[in-house]
Amino acid sequence: MSVQLVIQDRWLDLNELLRELVAQGFISQDSAEHALNARRRHAANGQMHPLEFIASQHLDDLSRPGKHLDLESLTSAKNISINSLWNGKSWILHPAEVACSVSSDGKNYFPVGKIQVAGEQQKEDPIRNYLFQVENKSYRYVKIAVKGTKKLFNWHPSAGEPSWFFLDEISVH
Repeated sequence: MSVQLVIQDRWLDLNELLRELVAQGFISQDSAEHALNARRRHAANGQMHPLEFIASQHLDDLSRPGKHLDLESLTSAKNISINSLWNGKSWILHPAEVACSVSSDGKNYFPVGKIQVAGEQQKEDPIRNYLFQVENKSYRYVKIAVKGTKKLFNWHPSAGEPSWFFLDEISVH
């Protein structure tokens, strides 16, 4: 005698998804309300799948505010760098802002610098390097926080659609 498991599909509801993301601490209540208001303001968004709509809102993930790198021991390296990729045809732009902080204990971070990318990024080098200089600090942890452009600029054939950013190769030297 075999037992057959029956899985029943059900519709995903944006309100339920947002409520669960808030309950699990992934997004803030303000972010959930912002997403619901955006959905109400733009009737065309009602045609999007709820998961696609949530992704298009670029909500901050509270479980991962910035990325932390544990160097496993204290260092007094003077430079931290990271690269971003640009490919406008693929909707990939450099981030609007990259910030770097360091910490010796993983709790108290000291800001090292913030680099902003100005303009609409119509013609960019495919790889951009962000260099942060650390002066007179010993640290074990590096935190990189990034803000994306969120939307494609007016020059792009898909202006207003979500943009992406790709980061690579954090170097500490």
